[in-house]
Amino acid sequence: MRQISAGTGTQPWFGLFARYRDANNYYYVTVRNSNEISLRRQLNGGVLTLDTAPFTLSAGTWYSLRLEAIRDQLRVYVNGRLILEATDTAIAQGRYGAIMYKSATAYDDVTVTQP
Repeated sequence: MRQISAGTGTQPWFGLFARYRDANNYYYVTVRNSNEISLRRQLNGGVLTLDTAPFTLSAGTWYSLRLEAIRDQLRVYVNGRLILEATDTAIAQGRYGAIMYKSATAYDDVTVTQP
């Protein structure tokens, strides 16, 4: 993934989602222009941050971002390195894909594997 440009306003970001059931229920990882990466859960419309870490985002740089959701374990890797992890059982299944907010982002070689 590579951020091409970011809009103005509240923290533009890009990332991946997992176990998407509908617009109010899914897990997602966000790489934010505020130099933070976070693993979040949206459940019944409410957002809960499960884990967060500092992350210096360089515009135009490619990042290999991986979101794993296996049983109750959620893990986020950047360029092969484990950055975030959490345990949660609220959402058991759903679709996977790319997500962004106020960010023009290029995605390449997106692969989804279900265990």
